[in-house]
Amino acid sequence: MLAAGAALSEERGVRSAVTGLGLMPAAAEPELFDRLGAGYSVLDVRDKESRALFSRDDVTDSGADVLLDIDSHLYDQRESRSLMLSFQTDLVDQGLDVLADSALRTIEAWGVDSGKIGYVEAIPGKDRRVFELLEPSLPDMRFYPFIEVWREGLPARRGQRWLTTRFHQHLVAAAAGAWGVVFPVKAGYHDIKHESLVTRGSRWAIAKPGEPAEQAHGEAGFGRALPALVAAKQEVAARVYAR
Repeated sequence: MLAAGAALSEERGVRSAVTGLGLMPAAAEPELFDRLGAGYSVLDVRDKESRALFSRDDVTDSGADVLLDIDSHLYDQRESRSLMLSFQTDLVDQGLDVLADSALRTIEAWGVDSGKIGYVEAIPGKDRRVFELLEPSLPDMRFYPFIEVWREGLPARRGQRWLTTRFHQHLVAAAAGAWGVVFPVKAGYHDIKHESLVTRGSRWAIAKPGEPAEQAHGEAGFGRALPALVAAKQEVAARVYAR
């Protein structure tokens, strides 16, 4: 993708911009990233590790592009469960049984009844596999299929707790004022993504897959950090569309 933008810029004179870019784990040496990024008018990344691949002073690290438009339209306005789960099956190093075990042990430690638990599907079909591992032990858990989330919004709100592996659920639910625990499932990729949110002010905890979450609750969401994050991303957008 970087090479395509570089070619359009160099050979066709097209103004190129890239925003919210995650490059870890790096697929090449910094010298190549510098060469490919040289022709971009705007070059913005989502984490400090990706920023370190470029020597240009004007490369920004403003986070994921979803920060551009955090607002009520992203959220399901209906009543939702107090504990939400969302576990992926792609890019998982530890195995799905390990994730299910972490979830069940945490729920048991927290003493949450299954009737207060919801499960959010992010990738249709695939994410249901962990739900099916959990369902025998949590018979009253509510399943939120992807199509429902797409139509109604993410069922996230202040006062909720989350257990998830997903980066965007972490970001959007934390922005709603929820608190949660994340389980990074691919070293060098998901850990960097989640840590980039914690560095920016998310008060969520990071746990190890295969172990229960230690904390029952912490400070919620991003707190006062969120407005500055949104403003930084909007500033990047203004530079992209500058005339």
